Amino acid sequence: SVTFTWPFATQGGRVRVYDYSGRLVWKSDVPSGAEDVTWDLGASQVPNGAYLVLAESGALRARLRLFVAREAP
Repeated sequence: SVTFTWPFATQGGRVRVYDYSGRLVWKSDVPSGAEDVTWDLGASQVPNGAYLVLAESGALRARLRLFVAREAP
C-alpha cells in the first residue's frame, strides 16, 4: 500500500491516480481533518509503472509522480 500525506490541513477533498495514458486507476474522497490517505495497491492490482497523483481541495491542487515497482516472483 501507499500512504499519501494530505497536503491541505483540515480541508477535505479528493485524490485521483492516473496512469500515463490518462486512465483513472484509483480515486478516494478525503474527509475534513484527515491527515493521510492510503491506496491499497494489492486490491487495485495496478501494474508496475509510473502514475500521476492529483490531490484537490477546492481551488487548491497538488501533483506528484508515483513509481510502482514490485519484485518479480
